[in-house]
Amino acid sequence: MTSHVSLDIWVGNVRCFQKPPASSKYEELTENGKICTVMPGDDRKIADWLCEVLNQNVCNARYSSLKKKIWNSLVMIIRFWPSLQQIAQVRIARGILSNFEFTNVIPDSLFEDELIVLQYMHRILSSLDLPNVLKNRTMGIIEALSKEIKIWCAGHCVFLIDANLDYWDRIQWYSHGNINRLETARAFIQDENINIRERFNLACAYYLEDVRTMWENMSTLYRKYFIARCISYRRSRLWLFPVVLQNSPLDWSRISDIIRLETVSIYDSRHFFFKSDLGLLQVFPKLENAEARFRSILYFIRVRKLHAFDLYLCFSKMEEWELDHMFNRLSTEERLIAFISFLRWPLQGLFFDILKRFGNFISGDLFLGLFKYILRKKFKTDWFDHYYVDLLKDMWTSISAEIQSQIQQDAIFPYLKEVLDNDGKQPIPIHFIRQY
Repeated sequence: MTSHVSLDIWVGNVRCFQKPPASSKYEELTENGKICTVMPGDDRKIADWLCEVLNQNVCNARYSSLKKKIWNSLVMIIRFWPSLQQIAQVRIARGILSNFEFTNVIPDSLFEDELIVLQYMHRILSSLDLPNVLKNRTMGIIEALSKEIKIWCAGHCVFLIDANLDYWDRIQWYSHGNINRLETARAFIQDENINIRERFNLACAYYLEDVRTMWENMSTLYRKYFIARCISYRRSRLWLFPVVLQNSPLDWSRISDIIRLETVSIYDSRHFFFKSDLGLLQVFPKLENAEARFRSILYFIRVRKLHAFDLYLCFSKMEEWELDHMFNRLSTEERLIAFISFLRWPLQGLFFDILKRFGNFISGDLFLGLFKYILRKKFKTDWFDHYYVDLLKDMWTSISAEIQSQIQQDAIFPYLKEVLDNDGKQPIPIHFIRQY
């Protein structure tokens, strides 16, 4: 799976646009006879090309200023586009998963004996007329989707604990195999078979203005209880109470300034996002300054509860200079958490592009952490949802001799070497690697 550029930018009277190509390289950008072929990882080349188009014998200082202005106006260029094969495999995986009852949201009881369930799914998949390579990869996707469901249940069981529903009919999926959390929340909020209090709490968690009408339909007793329970939370005073008590428009400028000035502590109940792990995607586009956006992401990186695809969607709304500024301010541990997000389903195909894009921010210790994560987490299963062997080899060849030497001195290297030396003719010694 390859990430692709997606641009639609006007600079003066020049329009630059690009669609995801069918080939392995990006389509050519053309304007006034100028051509620039942009390959993966060459994102800065676009700013150069735009300046070349506009450059009409201007002085170098003006050229550099124009280039910087164009570059700073671009949102994150790396984009996720699932392949048709991936979409087809996700459909197969979801079809097999739907054979299992899904009528409660208690994560530990969802797949009580997960290994037996996965083995049963493997038998179903083995009966299909598919090549073995495709079967194994689809099995990896089935395992990834089952984890996705358990993660969703863990985050939502508190809202739906008393509901007796067929969740397969209500959960909304992206075609690439992630649950569309926002649309799923909307589906539950609109379901009048669910207690209105639970639906109201879910709408609050996602910062949805459906709370207005539900508030009017709730009992006076519950309204008083809710106000007493939530009055200590800053987000209630800034977001919820203006909506339900004052019926006034939200002051996003004030909210943005407060988040901008907050100390980013995951233990401080006064923080706007304290115990609010689900609704960042609703809030993030409305924040009016870069510092508020940075501090929002930093909070969720530290609390470690932001879904990987939600983090990607936030990144995709940020400008390139914001991303550079953000990674420059993150600690090594915080950068590692951000990079690991792109090793989770379904973003693994973007990982190497992200690695190259932010390579200046990756130390030897961070690379070591990434290698350890892949070996410990991705080689635990018999089925891969991505080509991790190829990814490890690409990572190894991309790093400097100095960093390679650092990793060779670590206890991980004998296990990593088994992967790096594998020529594909012999199976990877999974059981040996799992001893690490």
